Amino acid sequence: MKPLYYQVLAPLLALVGPISASAAHVHLTAGVDETGTRLVLLDENGDALPPVGRGYNVITWDPRGEFSSGGTLQLDWEYAEGQDIRDLIAFIAQSSEGNDLMPPGSQIWMTMDLIAAPEGGEFAFWEPNTTDPAHLFPADGSGGSYAFILSEWESGVVDAEQDPDGHIDGRNFTGLVAGDYYVQFSLYDSQGLLDPSEDYTFHFVAVPEPGTLSLALVALAVFGSRRRN
Repeated sequence: MKPLYYQVLAPLLALVGPISASAAHVHLTAGVDETGTRLVLLDENGDALPPVGRGYNVITWDPRGEFSSGGTLQLDWEYAEGQDIRDLIAFIAQSSEGNDLMPPGSQIWMTMDLIAAPEGGEFAFWEPNTTDPAHLFPADGSGGSYAFILSEWESGVVDAEQDPDGHIDGRNFTGLVAGDYYVQFSLYDSQGLLDPSEDYTFHFVAVPEPGTLSLALVALAVFGSRRRN
């Protein structure tokens, strides 16, 4: 039988493994299918994403109280050569200049719903430079649906010439407890020029902050060493 410290360390190390592999900033794009009628979610290469199967790391972290008076996030730690793991994914909207099938005048939104979470868990969505989450999704499903805009219209006035383009970085996803969260995303056009997308289910693995995890590993290693001695 393996010693207790190994039994505890093994799953923690397994959590550490995938972080570095997926610690690059990813842009997933709201675009339109080849018919020019339906919204689709595109991967980093511009290919249509499958409805299920994508996985990303988020962290167990609550940044309330960690913002400067100027509204800029005070990063407590960095990872993978300065890449902040709290900002792994940006959902953006394609410009009609980059894709002539994307109709001017459309305004693209994304909805999200929590499908499953660890017991006692809570998935959170954060807008950039805010001190409280924009929306919380408790594990019991009481969070309902939440929609956030992807397009960045130059004017808030409805205009058939508005470009649906949008690129908002700094939105974050966190989990209250470590574990597996399954979240469903879909796209829609508030102006009705494009049909809604299918539903996309993402698998988020919430892991402890690297600093916290490192301390835990050190403590467990010391504990294991003492037991062996």
